[in-house]
Amino acid sequence: MLTDFSIESILDHLVLRIVEVLPVSGAGVTLISPGASPRYVAASDDLALGFEGLQGELDEGPCVLASASRGAVSVPDLQRDDRFPRFSARALDQGLAAVFAFPLKAGDHQFGALDLYQTTTGPLSEEAMVAAQTLADVAAAYILNARARVDLEESLEQVRQGALQDDLSVEALRVSEARKKGVLDAVPDGVITIDERGVVVEFNRAAERTFGYSQQEALGRELAELIIPEAERDAHRRGLLHYRATGEGPLLGRRVEMMPIRADGSSFPAELTIMAVATAGTPLFTGFVRDLTKEHAANVERQALEDRLRQAERLESLGQLAGGVAHDFNNLLTVILNYAAFITRDAPAESATRAHAEQILSSAERAAALTKQLLMYARREPVRHTAVDLNAVVAQMHDLLVRTIGEHVRIEVRAAAELPPIHADGGQVEQVLMNLSVNSRDAMPDGGVLSIETAVVELRAGEAKPHPALAPGLYVRLSVIDEGAGMSAEVVARAFDPFFSTKRPGEGTGLGLATVYGIVADTGGAVDVQSEEGVGTTVSAFFPASPEAPAASPEPVDVVVGAGETVLVVEDQRAVREVTVAMLRRHGYRVRHAADAAEALRISADVDFDLLLTDIVMPQTSGRELVRALRDRHRTCRVLFMSGYSGTAFGSERFLEATEALIQKPFKETELLHAVRDALHRSGTSRRSPR
Repeated sequence: MLTDFSIESILDHLVLRIVEVLPVSGAGVTLISPGASPRYVAASDDLALGFEGLQGELDEGPCVLASASRGAVSVPDLQRDDRFPRFSARALDQGLAAVFAFPLKAGDHQFGALDLYQTTTGPLSEEAMVAAQTLADVAAAYILNARARVDLEESLEQVRQGALQDDLSVEALRVSEARKKGVLDAVPDGVITIDERGVVVEFNRAAERTFGYSQQEALGRELAELIIPEAERDAHRRGLLHYRATGEGPLLGRRVEMMPIRADGSSFPAELTIMAVATAGTPLFTGFVRDLTKEHAANVERQALEDRLRQAERLESLGQLAGGVAHDFNNLLTVILNYAAFITRDAPAESATRAHAEQILSSAERAAALTKQLLMYARREPVRHTAVDLNAVVAQMHDLLVRTIGEHVRIEVRAAAELPPIHADGGQVEQVLMNLSVNSRDAMPDGGVLSIETAVVELRAGEAKPHPALAPGLYVRLSVIDEGAGMSAEVVARAFDPFFSTKRPGEGTGLGLATVYGIVADTGGAVDVQSEEGVGTTVSAFFPASPEAPAASPEPVDVVVGAGETVLVVEDQRAVREVTVAMLRRHGYRVRHAADAAEALRISADVDFDLLLTDIVMPQTSGRELVRALRDRHRTCRVLFMSGYSGTAFGSERFLEATEALIQKPFKETELLHAVRDALHRSGTSRRSPR
């Protein structure tokens, strides 16, 4: 408890509190007066003797620089810092390793520095630096206030002793009071002093700005009615009574956060430091109030940045997982797709076998699309933007949507005529439509109507926009509408958060709408959600219209056959190897195959081949390393790499030389045959790979 109002007593109390609340070994206060040497006036108990030993070196210490520059000075390692040689040498002798000095400043007034010491090297955290400067400002304000009170009390004493003429006494009081008011108004924080009854007796300009009351409105009023929330007023009054009875207060000398009230009734976060002082035997309580609104906003922004960083780290982990999962899935899908295609082609047209094989084929294609979705969300799938006809995408996806959505939901399509193209990745647009449709279906477990609409929307400057991210211009809108339960405003606000889902465990990944948002945003568009609980939801994707004409639909792909060329197939997955060999042999190629690079090298010693078809990622020796080893014997050999990883996993085109090509798994028979034919006829001279 502080009852002595001397500057030294106040500062002694302050440094003791600092050591309790900040991660430092000791603290002290150095006062600097014009024309006089710096002097310690307060020090924490545990390092008081050490501070006394530094007294003669203060004029060359960090405290002088902090006071002169009005900025904090950090010396995290006294042995490595050569700015203060005499001071550092003496401080090291005293067992100190680091020092941090903070200016004692209030308005235009400068009094010295608050010094923090460590017995170990290392910087203070940003939070500790901010807190220390705050406490230094509080100390400076107390010094100002104390000096003003001393002047006032001296004037009062002179009046009582009759040392001055009445008119001179009045003038002295006026000057002293004006000086005191000027000092308080120079303090950047709100300064409020109350008496033992809780009545406001001081209210500086910063307090006026902070709370919205003028000094005239605040003086003489009970503080509880002025700024303290109603729920906390009784506790405040009980605290005053407790102090009057015991001389103790739990909040005295501590920094606490509170939510005071402004004149307009609004509340805001603030930091409060309260000190009890005694003048002429009467206790007064002075509080220093700092508005933390900006700090809290900065903390919210920092938290958002940290959340984004964690999300990026989560995405990176997801990307690594997705790459591995996609590799295994794509190998499996290569086998399933092509054996199902064999059965479909060989079975009688109307047979159940063919129908079953077609279902397998359809499901495998859907699985391939889902794998691609995961890779797209993890940013591991290359994106190729071209002019896309949105109506054509909807028409092409209709049958697949019907099979996917199920019979309990009816799909209605309302497509606008003469829709301009959009500039996007066609596969990603299909993914947007599929994800939105599946979400709408899940919102209608008892059935209903799922509506798909396309429209042209022109946004003009100055008009209301469906989404704030949309600039004026021409857009193509894709809307998916359901008659489901709808969503609350809170759920809508989080609808696009990755991994957020209102579905039961196992029924949703939380990636669907997040993927949609990312895809549409990449085109320069935006996604809008309108939902009403009990009515349904409309999700609209706005794509910027493109002046580019969509490419003509490709002609049906003919199966190309080989002319007896020899292909060496190297694939460590047996099932993938066997189906690949079967497809090539069925279409006129001679094939040798190996399960790994070592076996391929043995075969190549006795066999000349026209094309090496090899997986990239294999145990022991990779496909790239195999190619380097084979170049010595087969300089003119063409190479076709195949991989279940996405193109971005290994740099895609940058990975390839002039005589090399790449086919992504899962591939169908026609895709493989065309890739083989193109690779065999690829021009270019092989560049010798670096070893």
